[in-house]
Amino acid sequence: MIAYLRGKIRYIKPLSKKDNYFIIDVGGIGYLVFCPAQLADKLKIGEEKEIYTAQIIREDSHELYGFEKQSETDFFKLLIGVSGIGPKKSLAILEQARLADILKAIVSDKPEFLVKVSGLSKNVAEKIVIGLQEKVKNLSAKDFGKIQDMPDDSDSMEALLALGFSLPQAKEALAEVSSDISDKDKRIKAALKILGNNR
Repeated sequence: MIAYLRGKIRYIKPLSKKDNYFIIDVGGIGYLVFCPAQLADKLKIGEEKEIYTAQIIREDSHELYGFEKQSETDFFKLLIGVSGIGPKKSLAILEQARLADILKAIVSDKPEFLVKVSGLSKNVAEKIVIGLQEKVKNLSAKDFGKIQDMPDDSDSMEALLALGFSLPQAKEALAEVSSDISDKDKRIKAALKILGNNR
């Protein structure tokens, strides 16, 4: 089972709505690794990169899925265990929704929160929340507390969308706002400042 790769990036597929991947050279062997668009966008040809991977083996294919953090890889493995959600669908979900938002929706039993902040359909959000509740209970009390304390950005997200920003722009900006800022209005102001600096 391939769980980790370290090597030089040799090729990056131009970003698209699905099937984003790159090729990493590890000791003269090129591994094709499917990945979230967020990761593909950060990569550069020729750079040395460390990637955590999940290997999916089927009768007709062996596929690698890569992530920046082990926690993302672990959660990807949980997602593909949900009925009706395969590896490509799981990757698409992680492109739309932040891991922190998915966990918050699960522990709070609020699929509607996940719909608001990620744009996932109600059906998919409910599948994730229901399908992973038991598995997420295995999180330590410390981790559970952190998740419970994460700010609810659904109203802030709606406010930014109403101001004309796209869902990806709003998500990225709110992700950069410190979790120590819990007041909704202050989070919106901080996100607007970030969006203004990025223009």
